[in-house]
Amino acid sequence: RLPRGVHDVFPWSIGMGSSTDVSAAARSRSGGGSAGAAAPAIPVRVIAVGHPDDGDDAVGPLTLASVAARVPPGVALVHCDGDPMELIEAWNGADLAVVVDAMRSGAAPGTVGRFEVTDTPLPAHARSPAPPHGPGVHEVIEQARGMGQLPRRLVVWVIEAADPRPGARATREVIAGIERAAAAIAKECGRE
Repeated sequence: RLPRGVHDVFPWSIGMGSSTDVSAAARSRSGGGSAGAAAPAIPVRVIAVGHPDDGDDAVGPLTLASVAARVPPGVALVHCDGDPMELIEAWNGADLAVVVDAMRSGAAPGTVGRFEVTDTPLPAHARSPAPPHGPGVHEVIEQARGMGQLPRRLVVWVIEAADPRPGARATREVIAGIERAAAAIAKECGRE
């Protein structure tokens, strides 16, 4: 069973059952059996951060949806929309973990950034403000680093958001950035 807030599902199946249900498509992609079976070891995981209904802040789940159609079988697609500390659980055991999140750096909306953070912190300009209820992605990565709980390789992809209001639609520029990021993430996952 996955921790609360960690979804091993495709984004479009969120809300179609309990938050920890694994869709049949996700099980068949990852080679798993029934939802109650132990999860197989999956060396590559793409982990989306954000809520799918929060305008441009939904870049993580929207990117995950686009990546889903492009990655080879065996790549786990995980959505974390709860406590950011659940990222550690989501990447546990992965050889490569790719985290996708929104950033608000002042760059043009839809700007895409890729950062290898296994050995170095996420650059300050690529960090999203920490949510009011807990640590942000950068803080979680640094806590995991201090505890020795990073995956073998950790890559963070960020897409500049413009309008993170709940219920807003992602802007055209951000959608273009999502598509660029999704194509590059799928290529990166296929090389592992």
